[in-house]
Amino acid sequence: MSSYTQPRTIPRICEKCGQHFLAQAYAVNHGRARFCSIRCCNESRRVRPKADGTQPTCACGCGQRVVSTTRNGWCLFRAGHQFKAHKQLRELHPGWKGGKTFSGGRVILLRPDHHRAHSDGYVLRSVLVMEEVLGRPITRAEQVHHINHDTLDDRPENLQVLSPREHSRAHTQRRTPNGRYARINV
Repeated sequence: MSSYTQPRTIPRICEKCGQHFLAQAYAVNHGRARFCSIRCCNESRRVRPKADGTQPTCACGCGQRVVSTTRNGWCLFRAGHQFKAHKQLRELHPGWKGGKTFSGGRVILLRPDHHRAHSDGYVLRSVLVMEEVLGRPITRAEQVHHINHDTLDDRPENLQVLSPREHSRAHTQRRTPNGRYARINV
């Protein structure tokens, strides 16, 4: 004999059309089950023209026509609209951290005009530190080596400029029998 029981249902009234319907208890408890159908749910999100007949525009003032809106009133005209069309890129974005981020276990900084910048405009912080110490740009034929093998430690005394061949040799000589790098305190 099966121990499965029917989910408990609770009578509800649709917020859009006023029709009575039965909703599952877990949906009601989680703040869902406000509408009798997907159609009523979508209709509730559709923005109606203003009394003067004009279509409302986005709350941010970007001028985009609002076709559909979420509960917080932002335009959903197209994917990513909140950040792209509202010009909230880099410095204007609320989550901006000054152009410092991490990639592949290394710190990268936003320097779009730098000669070693990647296509997205970011440069390894270790390269910038060594260029400042040496007083010259580091060429593409040179690589910055972390002496203690900690790629987040970009102190000048922990960095040295090597050729690709020397850099490869420095990493293979420092391996322990278990395949990891030996830590060197600087």
